[in-house]
Amino acid sequence: MIWTAYKNSRGNRTGAGYGFKIPMDDRKQHFRREWDTVIIELPDGKSYIPVEVNVNKASFWSETCGEVIGQQIGQWMKRTCGLPWLARKPWRFEAEKTGERRFRIIRHIP
Repeated sequence: MIWTAYKNSRGNRTGAGYGFKIPMDDRKQHFRREWDTVIIELPDGKSYIPVEVNVNKASFWSETCGEVIGQQIGQWMKRTCGLPWLARKPWRFEAEKTGERRFRIIRHIP
């Protein structure tokens, strides 16, 4: 799966408002509407940081949105990639499903 970096209009230096945009096909195949949250594992050296994010919201399931947002994700992006990205050129990340309600970011795609 390829996920794209996302920033809402309130994204700021603290990391709030940042996350990943999940393509609609990935949502349909790998996510379930009955889930309240999912865990996204973010690479940190030789280990992973588990971050729980809300998917029980209308915007996640809409045809035009589909973002998971969390301050910890923004802080991780800031540490690992630097913020902000170039206008209209958000970063891309390879992701995989590792279990029920669990996903892992494998790598940043330059």
